[in-house]
Amino acid sequence: MVELKPALYSKFTCPECGAGLLAGKVVIPGMNAYAECACGNCGRSFFQMLPTGHFVNAPLSVGTSDGRIYNCADGYEWLSKIVTASFPLRKDNVVIDRVVYKTCREAIILDALDFLYGHSLLKLYNAQHHLDHDRDTGLIILLPRIFAWMIPAGCAEA
Repeated sequence: MVELKPALYSKFTCPECGAGLLAGKVVIPGMNAYAECACGNCGRSFFQMLPTGHFVNAPLSVGTSDGRIYNCADGYEWLSKIVTASFPLRKDNVVIDRVVYKTCREAIILDALDFLYGHSLLKLYNAQHHLDHDRDTGLIILLPRIFAWMIPAGCAEA
């Protein structure tokens, strides 16, 4: 899990100069989650992949001005191609249905968005673990509309 609030996960280093990056807001435009980061040393800005999924072992940075991919680990070139295809971030008018089942003070966000049906399904399977083991924390699931019928009972939002 990656903390978003009260303090955003911020163990990022600048791919240009190696200084620590200042993390700003989180962007979840689809199946990947990014932190908008700025380098106080060289002045460049990046979208830094949050360390989830494959990005735990293959952290990537994307230059905000040019979409350049940094730090592609050997064997993960396929992942950088997927990330490259998602830039620049589009501002499409996407219809989002938000269903609130209960309000919670703290929540875990489970991102089950993916362009592959099976990947979304596998991510959704993690919901039950959180419902069973994190009972004092609400569960918010982000998922494609086609999976709405599979939202497990006990979720805070979907």
